[in-house]
Amino acid sequence: MISIGQVAAFATVLALVNTVVLTITSTVAAMVYNAGGQLVGGVSATLADG
Repeated sequence: MISIGQVAAFATVLALVNTVVLTITSTVAAMVYNAGGQLVGGVSATLADG
């Protein structure tokens, strides 16, 4: 039988692992995005009064 404590412990561990994985993934994605922006030169937008 599975107790509520086991479920809570599993959910806590899963949440911690998920947080670490998403933090690492977001950091790598930001680094790749910034590297691509520097390589291409970024996007420039000009706003004009109409």
